[in-house]
Amino acid sequence: MHLVPRAAGKPANGPTGKPKKMRKTFFKALYLIVFGLCLPLVTGVGGCAGPAARPPVSHADPQALEASGTMEMPYLEQMAYDAMQRGDVAAGIRLYEEILEKDPTNGRVIYYLGYAFGQSGDHEQEIGYYLSAIDQNYRAPQIYYNLGEAYLGVNQVEDAVQAFKKGLQLDTDSADNHFGLGRAYHLRGHKAAAEEELLEAVRLSPQDIVFKEYLGFFYEQIGQPRNALNQYQSILEIAPDAEDVRDRLEAINKVLEVPENPSGGMGGQ
Repeated sequence: MHLVPRAAGKPANGPTGKPKKMRKTFFKALYLIVFGLCLPLVTGVGGCAGPAARPPVSHADPQALEASGTMEMPYLEQMAYDAMQRGDVAAGIRLYEEILEKDPTNGRVIYYLGYAFGQSGDHEQEIGYYLSAIDQNYRAPQIYYNLGEAYLGVNQVEDAVQAFKKGLQLDTDSADNHFGLGRAYHLRGHKAAAEEELLEAVRLSPQDIVFKEYLGFFYEQIGQPRNALNQYQSILEIAPDAEDVRDRLEAINKVLEVPENPSGGMGGQ
């Protein structure tokens, strides 16, 4: 078991859960800090989000995915899920721990508990519980994606790469794991590999604005403004009101404009 002892007296009163794409966007803001840049976000949050405002590491709420199906959750799990939905992370953690006292090998609930700790900002605990859930044979592409995000959150990039790869072994069409792997490669400076994974994520989920926005950011980073332009233009086709993306387009267009020469003609003609 990889269970990590809970820090004595440390409250688990993290932020409320956010939709999947919002969480991805905040992660991107964190990476922009790493690179020393501030790129406006599609969601309308201007500037860079500092570490103090860092949202949950986990991106896809695992219990919400099951709740949207036909499976009826046990009573205590339902209570824990409801607590998480209303932002009472501490109550969610207590309830999941209560379930595990009676059923300590329940991999699904161990996974949920890891997610809850990620919501609270305790990413070491989050990682430990994800690994424990995997030890209990609770394995799915999404747990490896969340594990990879947690590793990135504590700057364990190599471990993140391995987690995303394991998720892709289970589902080669997991857009999230391609996206995570692309960002991890980007952090490692592996440009070609990063581009390949990010493009695959966009191909698999062409309506995902965050995938496209990060790919545009990536192209700006590696000095390919025209490719960045293409990504941002495709975002506006999906979300015409994305003003921050429109601002990025205008900035890139100004860079790409050919300046006039002193004689009045166009330079480079």
